[in-house]
Amino acid sequence: MSAYRKGRRAENYIKQLLTSKGFGWIMRSAQSRGGCDLLASNGSGLILGVQVKCDGSAFSPKEIRKLVEWANSFLATPVKAYLKNGRWILETVEGAKVI
Repeated sequence: MSAYRKGRRAENYIKQLLTSKGFGWIMRSAQSRGGCDLLASNGSGLILGVQVKCDGSAFSPKEIRKLVEWANSFLATPVKAYLKNGRWILETVEGAKVI
C-alpha cells in the first residue's frame, strides 16, 4: 500500500473517530503539505487542527511549529494524532488528551 493510501486511511479513521465524539463538521486536506490534515468543529466552539501520523515516526519541532501556526490561523487547538501500541492517541501539542 502506498504512503498516500496509508495516510488517507488513517485520516479517514480519525475523521470517523471525531464524528463519533460529536464533531459534526470535519474538513480533510487531501495530500496535505500544510500543518494540518483535518480541521474539525463540534459546533460548540471547540475547533481542532489535527495532524495525523500513521508511520510511527515522531513529530519534529518543525512539524509542531507548522501545526501550531496553521491551527492558530483558524483559532483551532493544535492536535497530534498518532498510533501507540496499536491504539490511536489524540493529544494537544502540550500533551493533554483530547478524546
